[in-house]
Amino acid sequence: MRSSVTAVVAMRNASRTIAATLHSLLEARPAIEEIICVDDASSDSSVEEATRLMRERGAAVRIIPFASRRGPAVARNRGAEAAHTPLVLFVDSDVTLLPDTFAVLAERYAAQGRGAVVSLYCERNAAGGILSDFTTFYSAFTYHSGRVDSSSHLSSQCVLVNRDEFLQAGGFDERFRLPTVEDIELGLRLRDQGIPVTRAPAARVVHNSRYSIAKFIRNYMRKGFDFGWVMRQRRGAGLGGMGYGSLNDIASILLLGALGVALTLPGRLPDGTWMVALIVLLSCWYRFIRTAARMGWCRAPLFIALRASVLTLSSGAACAGFLRGSESPGPWHAYRPQVGSGSGQESPAP
Repeated sequence: MRSSVTAVVAMRNASRTIAATLHSLLEARPAIEEIICVDDASSDSSVEEATRLMRERGAAVRIIPFASRRGPAVARNRGAEAAHTPLVLFVDSDVTLLPDTFAVLAERYAAQGRGAVVSLYCERNAAGGILSDFTTFYSAFTYHSGRVDSSSHLSSQCVLVNRDEFLQAGGFDERFRLPTVEDIELGLRLRDQGIPVTRAPAARVVHNSRYSIAKFIRNYMRKGFDFGWVMRQRRGAGLGGMGYGSLNDIASILLLGALGVALTLPGRLPDGTWMVALIVLLSCWYRFIRTAARMGWCRAPLFIALRASVLTLSSGAACAGFLRGSESPGPWHAYRPQVGSGSGQESPAP
């Protein structure tokens, strides 16, 4: 592929990871013609780290700083608008591309000629920790499932998109001021407009984000709530292309919900109900259990317990989001602007 790609990295307080992200992108030159970093009013040394690296490497990296926090959706949209190439590679500031990641994405895109091509997480998180490993593994499992060529399950960690189609579709929904399901919503919208969203399973990125207990709970609660809100806004437009992992989760939630309702009804459940429910649940989870076993039999039971906890938390939140009578997603997106060190003006490339 000729030099026709701009990488856009939206970052906020990413001083610990941004150097590794940019280094992996610089290794893909000259195929990646330009790198644009959009700083979402970081309060740490993210801009300084990016500037230091581009000076050391003599790289043409543009930095667009925001004067106040506006969210990753806005940051990615402004980066795409500033690009001048036919293709844009969106990359999160906490991932590292493997040496062949971009080449695999480019090859897949060349075969389809339009739309978007999504990479996948490696199954292990570089930051370490059981919650971090589970979050990355669960995402990789979900996105890796289903058909490669008929997906709407877009994920922003590393995705190659046609710039014109992206902008004509309206870009990321800027009502999402925190990173939740703005990428999934965009994938569904692209599919509705007949724009293909496919996956390149061989294109992998390393996730480097540590999850505390509080961050873990907030992550799945907010994503569940906002996903429910998106489904209400779509008013039955459908979930086509969400993949085996997502549909499995939905089936599990419906089964557990039905059992919960049954327990509240008067009378005794028929003999064998729980055994049948257990068999159905295990059949839904067989592929997950088999895949989790690759992480080691010590971790597999923990991952199963965490998945059950995540389904309980996110399904309850999704119901609340679906019932929310509002034209905007969860209340956490309506924060006051937080002033950062950026001026809002683009810094020149060296």
